[in-house]
Amino acid sequence: IADAIVAELFSGDRNVEVGFTKSGRTAVSLSLGERGGVRGADLTADSVIVVTGGAKGLGLKFARGLAKAYGATLALTGRSKMDDELSKAVASVKSAGAKNVSYHVMNVRDAASVKTAIDEIRSKYGRVDAIVQNAGLLADALVEKKDVAALDSVLETKVGGALALLDATAKDELKLFVGIGSWAGRFGNAAQTDYSAANAMLARVSGAKRSVTIDFPPFEDSEMAKKIPA
Repeated sequence: IADAIVAELFSGDRNVEVGFTKSGRTAVSLSLGERGGVRGADLTADSVIVVTGGAKGLGLKFARGLAKAYGATLALTGRSKMDDELSKAVASVKSAGAKNVSYHVMNVRDAASVKTAIDEIRSKYGRVDAIVQNAGLLADALVEKKDVAALDSVLETKVGGALALLDATAKDELKLFVGIGSWAGRFGNAAQTDYSAANAMLARVSGAKRSVTIDFPPFEDSEMAKKIPA
């Protein structure tokens, strides 16, 4: 494996993603896809959608967008306990058109916490139809300065969280699982080896009738964009 990695580094090949199988070396390339594919998941006003990190930042934007597009029931999750700010966030999703909206405390890095929150949502609404895994964490640093505990936190939040969510909803017959990823997962980014790896792994998570990961560039007004090293 080490020899193969060294050979790739010095090969001059510009492919971003390569793999090795019994048949030999393979390269993965990008191709244009059709827009609107996610809408094929049959989400309706009767759907129950869980959005992790859904009461703040980009997660809140996604929740409002889903409320407007489908008028569905939105269950927002986050680590913080309910307060005035979160109450306003829930109200804004309701105003955007959601049939029902609720907030549930969940730590995606804790499988027990994920299960408790999902059970609570299922008890309230009867089922879970879709999940938007928006939770993410940055711990940017050059490789030689990476802290193992911080690296684990980045991977556990994005990937471990996704797996815990799918495990907790294994009997719900999910119609859709959407991972909110970053283009760092495809192209890499300075000081984000762990974050890039986490997003690359998220793109390979599957466990619903339809699973898709959307790799976004930095949003100018997002907290993560503000933390990108100059």
